[in-house]
Amino acid sequence: MRYKLAAENRVAKYLRYAIGEILLVVIGILLALQINNWNQQQKENKAEQNALVNLKEDFVYNRNLINTCIWEADSIMRENVIILDHTGNKFHPKSGFDLDSVLNSLAYTPKYYPKNGFLDDLLNSGNLGIFKSVELRKLLSSWNPTLADLKERELNCYDLNTKIEDYITERGSWLNLDFKYGTMGFPVQPSGFEVNNNVFLTDLKFENYVENHIYYMNALKTRQKNILKLSDQIIFLIDKNIKE
Repeated sequence: MRYKLAAENRVAKYLRYAIGEILLVVIGILLALQINNWNQQQKENKAEQNALVNLKEDFVYNRNLINTCIWEADSIMRENVIILDHTGNKFHPKSGFDLDSVLNSLAYTPKYYPKNGFLDDLLNSGNLGIFKSVELRKLLSSWNPTLADLKERELNCYDLNTKIEDYITERGSWLNLDFKYGTMGFPVQPSGFEVNNNVFLTDLKFENYVENHIYYMNALKTRQKNILKLSDQIIFLIDKNIKE
């Protein structure tokens, strides 16, 4: 057709025909690109949705776990306060208070081990950009630093736990505690030595250990609540971006 039009010197018609061909080619290319972009977008959307579902499962678990840790920290501090209510001149041997009933609280720190595998994979592979929500990406990026702050406080508590354990080991009897409350999981006999752990209540050093334990535990609880708040925010945004 082009040759025929050109041979007949019908330039205007030839140009219109040529331009029409070009336009058809351009339109075809644009349509192909549009279809390819749509397919790519569908793949990205599916990958994002799968990632959101996996993250939600992990963070719901993490939130439940940190709630348990906060409850444990509260319980420990309450028992420590009970101890302080009986130290020094507040201690009365005939009151019936038994330090062994709450002594274990001084040697324990709630341990938080969240599920971080899926998030760490995204961070390490640089694929956090899979999420369209900028706010969600920022919160997920702040998870590990917030967790590191909590872990640092846990270590502080562990160190104090060790000091208190050493103090009790040197001056008292763990065996008497295990005999009374069965913390070993199997029956044991009481200590063969004349020792009563209630004597700690008259020692200023022990009182200071207990007070420090409350202080450390309260600082730990503050970090636990930061984790809980961040978990709630992440789950809220995940739910907001998940398509049913």
